[in-house]
Amino acid sequence: MKKKLLSILAIGALFLISCKKTNVLPEIQSQSDNQKDITNPVPGPIAVTVPTLFFMEEPVNNLIIDSAILFQASNLLAAKVTVAKKAILKIPAIKIQNFITTNPAWDYNTSTDEILTYDGLDNILKLSTKNFKFTHQSFVGANKSFNPSHMRVNPLNTAFFFINESGNKIRRADITSGLIDPKDVFNGTGLLKITAMDVDYRGKKIYFVDATNMGIFRIDFNGQNKVKVATIPLGESVKSEVNPILRLDIAQNKLFLSTHSNEFQSKQRSKLWSVVIFGNSWTKIFEATDPDTGLPHFSFDIWKGNKIFYTLYQNPKIGNLPISLVGRMNLDGTANSTFFETKRPVKNVVFVFPK
Repeated sequence: MKKKLLSILAIGALFLISCKKTNVLPEIQSQSDNQKDITNPVPGPIAVTVPTLFFMEEPVNNLIIDSAILFQASNLLAAKVTVAKKAILKIPAIKIQNFITTNPAWDYNTSTDEILTYDGLDNILKLSTKNFKFTHQSFVGANKSFNPSHMRVNPLNTAFFFINESGNKIRRADITSGLIDPKDVFNGTGLLKITAMDVDYRGKKIYFVDATNMGIFRIDFNGQNKVKVATIPLGESVKSEVNPILRLDIAQNKLFLSTHSNEFQSKQRSKLWSVVIFGNSWTKIFEATDPDTGLPHFSFDIWKGNKIFYTLYQNPKIGNLPISLVGRMNLDGTANSTFFETKRPVKNVVFVFPK
């Protein structure tokens, strides 16, 4: 009887060990080089209870994009930022290509704990940080959009604004229903090319970049009362091809804008600027020379009143592969430091403040 009991206990222990192992995030075959301060994989759902940064690392071989690694960074104000692998995502190439695209379409829905982007197939693509699974919601109606960009989600609910694929309209939609039926908020007339946007949900204002008229404009939520709040810095490009990003810090009364040198300048650089709203005295707070080949890969997000977080795809340091950096700096560009390095492209970062 005693031997039988010991045998049962041994089988139970093996079962528990087996269950525990199934929860461990599997290592991918080829790990990234030059990563700083990466913790062991931390499986399990993410409920954002502290300020958090998400970013995605894609494979080096862009011809076979069937997986990517989701990272979470925390302790964002500490001397040492904590970076952990959260999930290895294996999904069809067309979906992952759009999820890790340089198009700054990422945003985070704190109401549902999901990262939002689009899949280029008339759908909003949502990645749950509860189970790391993807779901789709289709655009319907006359205003459906194949390639929405610059989605900005209301942190208190599931409403969001975005720029349509042609860059001449701003639309509003809600992701609570099964199908997404967007409505036009602002329908530009004449020459207009909207290439970046941010939303002041408390003040019910939308700020957007017009690459044709080289300015930043503000409208109400109903699309009325359009007013110019800043002029784009001279010699800078905010065309859609260079993926400009606009962020608003209403408490500081400032706008943050990424630009790129126009094609007539000899040295091509990505730059980050700040300006007081209704002011034209821009402050350049960061710049970097382009990689040897391809368009620049620079993306950023802000923790309002605290830090700028960014990713930069830059010239080679080791071998013949470019290096991606993820880093942080103060809002004036000082104390710039990196906390993650890899030979693989990292093209987006999204900062999430808890509900």
